Amino acid sequence: MKESLLNPFLSLFLGLILFTSCQDDEIDSIFLRTDGGILTVLKDADGQPISDAKVALYNTRTENRIDVNYTDENGVVNFGRFEAGEYFIVTDFNHNDEYFQINEEVHIISGTDTQHEINVADHYGELLVRILDINTGQPIEFNTDAMIGLIPTDEAFSETTTADGLRDLIKYTYESESQLSITDLPQSSYLVVMYNEESIFYTNYATVDPYDKAYVNFNVNPMTLLLTSKATWVVSNITADSNIDNIMPISSISFGQNESMEVTYVNGDTVEAYFYMNSGGGFDWYNLGSSNYYFNFNEDNYEINSDGSITFNFYYWETYNNNDGTWYYSDNVSITLN
Repeated sequence: MKESLLNPFLSLFLGLILFTSCQDDEIDSIFLRTDGGILTVLKDADGQPISDAKVALYNTRTENRIDVNYTDENGVVNFGRFEAGEYFIVTDFNHNDEYFQINEEVHIISGTDTQHEINVADHYGELLVRILDINTGQPIEFNTDAMIGLIPTDEAFSETTTADGLRDLIKYTYESESQLSITDLPQSSYLVVMYNEESIFYTNYATVDPYDKAYVNFNVNPMTLLLTSKATWVVSNITADSNIDNIMPISSISFGQNESMEVTYVNGDTVEAYFYMNSGGGFDWYNLGSSNYYFNFNEDNYEINSDGSITFNFYYWETYNNNDGTWYYSDNVSITLN
């Protein structure tokens, strides 16, 4: 009798054990984590935190931005928890007068809180600027009166519209072999400009990162480069077979973008004119005249002198001076621009 009473209790006990075991397995299955945490720390080269820097988190697969926030006083952004997988962080900020745009991959692991540290010391790169002959592809010499400037793209086109903005650019000068190597540049995208004290005349873009050297090539006509490298060229060394005192009333010329030039006459008048480098390597002038002067001429050739000046030679040159109503003519006229 006792044996028959114990069997039901034993069966119930064993059943409860099996039920509880199954429930535990189900609970563990339900609460198995498939997400992870990501905390980003931003530091400078001395290991000090960088605060108030914008940091964005993107999904690598979709390239969608998931969240954006700013670092706190400890240089920290806590994005919380997201599904495990591949992501990338983009941060841009100014620090010690340097602008950074940093992009780094991060991996969120299931059930793990990941700390990702970015130190700006690891985010400098190098840029090589070269000037190439548009016709031959070979490097050409650079006139040191012109300058190369870099503008982070967050400031591009807003800081370069005035002469003051141009003078605020970092000035670089060329080394040997017609190239300029700029090192220790903060990782970022840049507008690269070639300019003089008054205007920009060539632009290009570069993305600098710590992994590969960045290159910018300016493919230009050597003569155009030379003309635009100086703010103003002064007319000197006028020679002519006749009427040398009246044949050339031009005192200076400034060459600008889009083959434009500003011509200044001896009486102080200025006019807008144009130049064109023709397919034969010659140089054409347009709209040189003003209300006081008219010209007829036929150019022969030009030559670049060892001192950097340029001499233009003309078969003939004819000037009409409206002040005295006289035409002045001469063969074999030459002028030198300094």
